[in-house]
Amino acid sequence: MIPGYVNLNLGYRQRTLNHDFNFKPGDEFTLLAEGGWQATSYLMGKASIGYLYSTHPQALGITFRTQRRELLTVAPAILLTAGRSFTIEAGVQLPLRGQDIPAGPQFNIGFMYTFDLFRRGER
Repeated sequence: MIPGYVNLNLGYRQRTLNHDFNFKPGDEFTLLAEGGWQATSYLMGKASIGYLYSTHPQALGITFRTQRRELLTVAPAILLTAGRSFTIEAGVQLPLRGQDIPAGPQFNIGFMYTFDLFRRGER
């Protein structure tokens, strides 16, 4: 058996009217599906697919039917554990499809330190 995990997030963001410009961006729907697996005791891999979709924006009471934000990305990453408490993550987020949103490859590096907040392990 290979230890792993899966995760699914669904989201909705209601956008409100900007009174200074009389502009209301479109509401946004998001989806994130992620899975990861433990290859060895110190090496883990994960990948996610993200999707953002917006409704049509409005300005001065006019709905812009051709203006709609959409973005589909894939993000693979590897995680290396160094010791009991320290992990380094390196990955890239790649846009697969998009509309009316700036997108390009995004390289990421992360550092994670884990600890027992309530010191339950110490007696």
